[in-house]
Amino acid sequence: MKLHKVHVKEYKSIWDSKEFKIDRIACLVGKNEAGKTAILEALYRLNPIVENDGNFDVTNDYPRAEVEDYQQNTEKKTRQHAIVVEATFKLEPPELEEIRKEYGEEILAKPEIVVSKGYAKDKDKKSLFFADVPVVEAAIVKNLVENFELPQVVKKGAARNTNLTSLAEFLKRESERQEKAVAEAKANANQIEDDAEKAAALEKSNALAESEQAKAVRTRATELLKQNIGFHIWQTILSPTLP
Repeated sequence: MKLHKVHVKEYKSIWDSKEFKIDRIACLVGKNEAGKTAILEALYRLNPIVENDGNFDVTNDYPRAEVEDYQQNTEKKTRQHAIVVEATFKLEPPELEEIRKEYGEEILAKPEIVVSKGYAKDKDKKSLFFADVPVVEAAIVKNLVENFELPQVVKKGAARNTNLTSLAEFLKRESERQEKAVAEAKANANQIEDDAEKAAALEKSNALAESEQAKAVRTRATELLKQNIGFHIWQTILSPTLP
């Protein structure tokens, strides 16, 4: 991935750098205390070589003239903790290909991610790291439905869903309906006296059961719902390539 845009605010001598683009070569020019070093420091803290270097501290890092008001307002919860640095990275072909192999075509709204960090802390008192991966959930649903050979009736109903929750719920209802149909068909078959006819009816009842393909889609949709897909993509595919 390549750095594309940076925005730094409420950090040392910088109140708001405004968002600016990074091309192949970037040169920061300005007088002393204008914030050149501060921008680079803030950017470094997104992915520091030394883990402890990645924390932002209100007392040491917030603009001194406003730090007392900031602390009071965050304690009173009249404002949220500031995001100090936000960086947009453009994804490169190998990363996009790995995402495509795992989740299918066109699951990202755009080929870039936004990562950020600020003064908010986790339970271990480390600055929280945020990664925004622009996942298109409808595309994931479409890929799941199209990549499995579902029975036509099931496929048609599944294709109407635009998110994983509704897809999983639809497939669960369909599974329950089919299970009920199989039970009823078997009960009717068992009432047939002729052994050959009974065997044929029982065999026919099995065709009413949920297909293995439908079960696989339902299982996959349920698994994906248990995780934040965007953050999962970040953790498993993108985080190792963050500069």
